Amino acid sequence: EPDSGDDPGLETNSSCGSSSDSNRDTSLPSSANSSPRTKGLSRRQRKNRRRDDHSPPDNKKKPKPKRTKAVVVNHKVFEPINLYGRLLTSFTSEQRLAMYLRNYTVKHPLLIALGYPVEFPDFPGQTYIVKDSPKMPWYKCKGTYHTIKSRLDANAREFVPGSEYYDYKSDHDSGQGSGNSSDSSEGSDDSLSSSSSRSKSDRYLEYIDNQACQTRSCVRCDKNFHITAKNTYLTKEKCTYHWGKLQRVITPVKHNGPLYQYMCCQGSSTSPGCTTGRCHVWNGVKSGFNGPLEGFVYIHSRKPVPLEEYHRAYALDCEMCYTVEGLELAKVTVVGMDGRLVYDTFVKPANDVVDYNTRFSGITAKDLKNGAKTLKEVQKDLMEFLHANTLLIGHGLENDLRALKIIHNDCIDTSILFQSQTNVLPKRHSLKYLSACLLNKEIQCGSNGHNSYEDARTAMELVLYRVCMDFGLHSN
Repeated sequence: EPDSGDDPGLETNSSCGSSSDSNRDTSLPSSANSSPRTKGLSRRQRKNRRRDDHSPPDNKKKPKPKRTKAVVVNHKVFEPINLYGRLLTSFTSEQRLAMYLRNYTVKHPLLIALGYPVEFPDFPGQTYIVKDSPKMPWYKCKGTYHTIKSRLDANAREFVPGSEYYDYKSDHDSGQGSGNSSDSSEGSDDSLSSSSSRSKSDRYLEYIDNQACQTRSCVRCDKNFHITAKNTYLTKEKCTYHWGKLQRVITPVKHNGPLYQYMCCQGSSTSPGCTTGRCHVWNGVKSGFNGPLEGFVYIHSRKPVPLEEYHRAYALDCEMCYTVEGLELAKVTVVGMDGRLVYDTFVKPANDVVDYNTRFSGITAKDLKNGAKTLKEVQKDLMEFLHANTLLIGHGLENDLRALKIIHNDCIDTSILFQSQTNVLPKRHSLKYLSACLLNKEIQCGSNGHNSYEDARTAMELVLYRVCMDFGLHSN
């Protein structure tokens, strides 16, 4: 700037020169501008200077909507669920679709009848599981499932659980006193009076207390075996069983009755087992009233739930292995409504594994060695994205909730959702059958066990298929 004592003509010339320079700057592009203001600046710095000079902004491309990518599980590629995209255009949001899915939830009386872990109002804070006897038939009447109670017989023999212990005890006692009872009739009267004073159940309980053992029924061969209170096997014998289901075979030759064969070895219903296991196993739930059970928790959110996440639905599938306590969790997989993988981890059982059940679970000893979480850690992880109003979808979901030790009432069971009139409870279609008939997709075909992600995804697809059926949309 010129000093105050300079000639004013020089000041005028300098102002004219500055105006001409500014006109020259606006006429030339920024890339060709050689003014000291932009000389030596990077591209990002020149872009910021143009923004400060109120230059027209660059034409930016609009961001594309995010699409669900394909999921690769066990070297197998799974594309996003097509039915989800079609239904999303009708419901405009995932929350509205989840709200409509609440029409398919299993009612609370049926949750109890199917063996879901529940809490009864009469016993607050305690978890119970009710499992009906397989001899108790079911029937369907006006949309409500009931049980037919067996008739009581007043002349029937008294039933004592684990009667093999009592028979052994009674035979042993009778052997010791056989000489005295054969000598005179008075001895028999004394023995009769002594036996009447103590009931069979009292003597059975006394024997069980002395032996400290429990009777279990093998889920494979239906034989009884015994374990101690310290979870050790008393019955040390191998289990011979058929791992395949018994199905009816249609043949052109007429027989006197229906012909049944096992799927594993095509053996008849009376043929001996084709597979030998190391020991007998059970599922951890006995017939009747089980409880109170420990370790069960309610699904509740660990933080405030946003409004946009209040209505959510997830598909769940678990893989279990056999321990002395029964079936315990070995793997859990959670899938979103669009088919994305939300949660997947291996779980280390609390007790020693008796049988990994690799033929169906796909779990091996190597999977549970490194990186496997505990059950409490898994429950804590699930509470991060699940809350009390979340819908859980699965096939035979009561088994998964038992293994997870979770109590939840908002459940959708695909085995109940597609219950036919000819196949009433307790008979339910398998997930493989429903997938082949409704989705035209074959699952569980590999020899390495079931894929938990594939099963959970198929359960979600079946629920979305049911929505398409209700709205008359074509799924193909």
